[in-house]
Amino acid sequence: MIPNDSINNYFFIRKKMFRINRNIPGVKKVALQQWNKSTFYDDFPKEKIKEVIQYETPKELPSELVFPYIDYLEMKTYRWQDLAFVKD
Repeated sequence: MIPNDSINNYFFIRKKMFRINRNIPGVKKVALQQWNKSTFYDDFPKEKIKEVIQYETPKELPSELVFPYIDYLEMKTYRWQDLAFVKD
């Protein structure tokens, strides 16, 4: 269980669950983590899943979550670790 966690830190978009991580040491921006329901059920009762906010499209996301969602999609698409420059 994550200490001081809240149901407001979770949301669905296009049937995928995400957790909003605001307390990353050394980072001042919001980050998103893809989450799964079984982990959510470990932390909260099953009936709480109905209280999680659902967005149908990225256009519905609040402004603070738009860029973290784009970052998530870029990481999934480009795989930055494969594009790292290698020094000879």
